[in-house]
Amino acid sequence: MKFLLINGKTIWKRFLTVLGSAFSALSVILSFRTWDEIGIKTFTAKVIIFFLIFLISVLVSILWIRFQTEHQVWKNGCGEISVCYNDLMKISFSDKISSYRNIVIPVNTAFDTLVDADITVTHPLVSPNSLHGIWIQQFLEHSKWSRETLDSEIKKALKDITPSYYTKKSRGNNAVYEIGTVVPISYKTGLTFFLIAVANYDSTNVAHSTKQDIVHCAEQLVKYCDAHGNGYDVYIPLFGTRLSRANLTYQKALKIIQNIFELNEEFIHCKMKIVIYEKDRSNISLFESVSYTHLRAH
Repeated sequence: MKFLLINGKTIWKRFLTVLGSAFSALSVILSFRTWDEIGIKTFTAKVIIFFLIFLISVLVSILWIRFQTEHQVWKNGCGEISVCYNDLMKISFSDKISSYRNIVIPVNTAFDTLVDADITVTHPLVSPNSLHGIWIQQFLEHSKWSRETLDSEIKKALKDITPSYYTKKSRGNNAVYEIGTVVPISYKTGLTFFLIAVANYDSTNVAHSTKQDIVHCAEQLVKYCDAHGNGYDVYIPLFGTRLSRANLTYQKALKIIQNIFELNEEFIHCKMKIVIYEKDRSNISLFESVSYTHLRAH
């Protein structure tokens, strides 16, 4: 039921399209054969035919939306924005994907790599349930790097960027960078992770972000990908939801990221794919986000 509610407008539009096509096909048939000639001679039979056309159109429209996993929002030349259901970790580490790609991972402004599964630790750092924490664990497992090696590589990537300030926390990184800072971590040929700072940790290491931070991050990301992405496909998760505490719903986060990308379309010369976790299909629609391009056309 929730799926029908969040995709209601799109299902209605698809229904009208399917229904129009069905009636057009029926009109073509009736231009060559009469009802009697095709064996439909009673009024009741005709009503049943029309009812079946409506019913099939509804079912086709729902199934069309249900099994569509990607929706193109904008395209111009080699630049493209799309939204898809997928698993960012599968895209990152699957051996079945051979295309060159850049994967965006939202992290905290200190670029911490210490994942604390034990909540009895005083002021635990990266949550293992955040995308930041999940990525660290998956990266270390697949790359066979140590956490210290990953931490060192991140610091090398940050060496030319001046920190905003320093903290005095006893664990983790003390250098804190601006929201929207992006650093690349190469995993293997053709696969690079773009770590983007989207949330600040407070004195107890609880992540905090704002809607303005998410807008800024989306703007910085587009420009960074234009300058450093080599034209490869870029996969971007929704950031600003859940543990980042920007208090955005999935749909609002998608709307912000999508619209910021479109507002900065002059910097997009690759495929920018906004990835919605496939298990969140019932919580967010690929189609219901308001497009800036659509608004601008009106």
